[in-house]
Amino acid sequence: MTYSKLYTAMFVLISVVGCNSSNDIKEEPSVIEKVGFEASCITIECEQNNKEVVSQIYNEVINNKNSQITYSVFSENFMQHRTGKSTEVSAQETYYNELLTTNPDHTAAVKHIVADGQYVAVHWHYSQNSENEFSGQEIVDLYKLESGKVIEQWNKIETVSDSSASGNSVFSDLYVYQGDKPSISDSELELNKTRVTEFYIELFSTGNVALVDEQVDPSYLQHNIWVPNGSQALKDFVTYLKGENKLSDVTIERTLAEGDIVWTFMIKDNLSLVDLWRVEQSSQKIVEHWDI
Repeated sequence: MTYSKLYTAMFVLISVVGCNSSNDIKEEPSVIEKVGFEASCITIECEQNNKEVVSQIYNEVINNKNSQITYSVFSENFMQHRTGKSTEVSAQETYYNELLTTNPDHTAAVKHIVADGQYVAVHWHYSQNSENEFSGQEIVDLYKLESGKVIEQWNKIETVSDSSASGNSVFSDLYVYQGDKPSISDSELELNKTRVTEFYIELFSTGNVALVDEQVDPSYLQHNIWVPNGSQALKDFVTYLKGENKLSDVTIERTLAEGDIVWTFMIKDNLSLVDLWRVEQSSQKIVEHWDI
């Protein structure tokens, strides 16, 4: 989240690794009093309000089964990138009603959320048992808001694997700060975005694993299901991809950040790949990673 900018879209993409993919999505609306919204959304208040609007999609629509607030959350003809066309709010309400009817025992557990300018992104768990993080679906929704309503939505969904190479779930937050968590200024936040984006693009475009020694903590925590913990495991993974000729030019379409987590997005019509990177500010190292 940056508070001194007019940010609308950033860099250009990524491509790597596969996970399993699925096509059932979840997106949702919300009602909150529209106070403090701005077209460009460059203040903390505006970003926080946008986050609260989006949060009600999960709290109210899915968990409280109140699809009627859809009309308070989505713009009348918003762009739904899941279908690739403008969608009326009534169609979105119908979608939620069908979702709630099909999966009456499912709940939404928000794991990570970021508000940065006009954009809000949510990493969440959709399942019958939110305590079992090796079940259900892993979903990332990306929203663009204007005047307190959603005007565009993208998303990506994966079926959650029942195991991982590291033993970590795709959702858990495991990094523990020694002492107080460092504060991050706006300028440091922007620097983190640039550093993570450049690292990602070069590493997965060229296979230059020397970058891992420079940018990644040796005890790096990994939530990708195929790769164990540790910077050496990441180097081994990239070396394998390079040897199999599976690296290609990487482009990042959008980068968002709030606190110590930087989000990078690959977008081809809908979301193709999303990564979350935790940057430990005092060491300037990446210490934890999630992707979908």
